[in-house]
Amino acid sequence: MRRIAQALQIPVECTRKLAISVMAVALSVLAGVVPGRIVMGHLDSKIREAHRQLDERASLAPLYESLKKEKTSLYALPGNTPSRPCGLFLDGPSEKTGPKPSGLSDALLKIRAISERSSMRHVDVSPELNGAAAGNAGPVAVNVSFSGKFENFRTFLVDISALPYVKNIAYLSIERTQNGRALDFKTKIMLAMD
Repeated sequence: MRRIAQALQIPVECTRKLAISVMAVALSVLAGVVPGRIVMGHLDSKIREAHRQLDERASLAPLYESLKKEKTSLYALPGNTPSRPCGLFLDGPSEKTGPKPSGLSDALLKIRAISERSSMRHVDVSPELNGAAAGNAGPVAVNVSFSGKFENFRTFLVDISALPYVKNIAYLSIERTQNGRALDFKTKIMLAMD
């Protein structure tokens, strides 16, 4: 440091004070600016997530409004109460109409026809033959998968619930498709084939 001070003809004491001042400025930058940048980066990511959620809610707003209107209209139907707002509960053959199928293939064809009539695409209906193949009486599980809009899926559920041989829906999965325009639905429907 003395060599630098002598070359520039600056007193040594001033050079030390200058070096200490430069280090103090560097430390204040490291202590104040860098953590501030990190915090700003975290805040920016939270803001982007909030904007994404707002966009998602905005895209679901029309669906929410239509479902809210349908909910109020369902209470007006006879036999519906707030504890049981609509006929999607599959708990009694007394409410269901129509003939029982002559066999499992008729039931599968009827389920496929209902899903296609509900404007669903890529319909796949396949029975789990663990009990039915052995000739055992009792419920038969049928896996149904398709893609489409939520409103169409609701129509599918209402039509399926009206079939007299549908016992219940044992499984339901809803996922957004890869292109994000439709939903993939997977259900397991239990059929009473006795």
